[in-house]
Amino acid sequence: MTAVKQWLKERLRLDVSEEKTRVVNLAKGYSEFLGIKMRLRQKKGKTVVHSRVCEKAVKRIKTEAKQKIKEIARPPKRKTEAQAILNYNAFVMGEHNYYQMATGVIVDFRAIGYQVGNTAKRLGDRLKKEPKGNIGGAVVEKYGASKMMRYIKHLPFAPISFVQTKAPMCKKRSVQKYTPEGRKEIHENLGINTGMLQSLMRQQLYGRSAEYADNRLSLYCAQYGKCAVTGQMIEALDDIHCHHKLPRHNGGKDNYQNLIIIREAVHILIHATTGPTIDRYLSTLNLNKKQIEKVNKLRMEAGNLPIAA
Repeated sequence: MTAVKQWLKERLRLDVSEEKTRVVNLAKGYSEFLGIKMRLRQKKGKTVVHSRVCEKAVKRIKTEAKQKIKEIARPPKRKTEAQAILNYNAFVMGEHNYYQMATGVIVDFRAIGYQVGNTAKRLGDRLKKEPKGNIGGAVVEKYGASKMMRYIKHLPFAPISFVQTKAPMCKKRSVQKYTPEGRKEIHENLGINTGMLQSLMRQQLYGRSAEYADNRLSLYCAQYGKCAVTGQMIEALDDIHCHHKLPRHNGGKDNYQNLIIIREAVHILIHATTGPTIDRYLSTLNLNKKQIEKVNKLRMEAGNLPIAA
């Protein structure tokens, strides 16, 4: 840990929070991360991750849920009962959607629901098991099968205790960096030409800053290897040009926001000032109206006149 803190400080100039940073043996205790606490447990001869909602998050959810129920019971100024109910439902669904990745989320929200339920007694006879008329919507679709579901007139009242564990979206167990097969899936999911990315990394950039080199790689990944103007996949290394929106001679920097990945022909067209050159590259690229607008925006940022559509 000492070595990592020193490396972060000296190489990246990042200070580590002493309060939030520590080494934890997950077999003996919990470690918290983004509102979820995790530890390791034995299950059927295997070591698995057991996760719960951390105490600080539980306390916050209880406090906010109680306050929102009080607003339903006695809506504040400029807020109706219906608005207060919708606000409460949005809060409950948001908390469920985030914390449902915890394996022990059912137990945690059951305890939350018990205490919040006492506050819900303020609503008295307004809470009904059946609505007035047929209603639909996201809340009914998500919680309609629960016996804890309640209604206030024609509006649903989401049960905070009703939540099921759900694996995080877009996360496959096979995708991980610890096996050759897992690393292969990571590269396949990138959606970019990793061979071209490696060539970019190895390419010598004389007279360029480290910031420029790093941001060029980041932009190539962010644009999935495509030209920002034409949307075409760039197939050749020499055809990849990293353009400064505000030219360096005008004070432009090598920061991420001032750079964009484009094809060589597009780069020439942006800086072209003579009619024959502009006509030749317009004919070669065969740009549509929207693409010409993108070129013109870059041309004006570079200090050149726009091209007539």
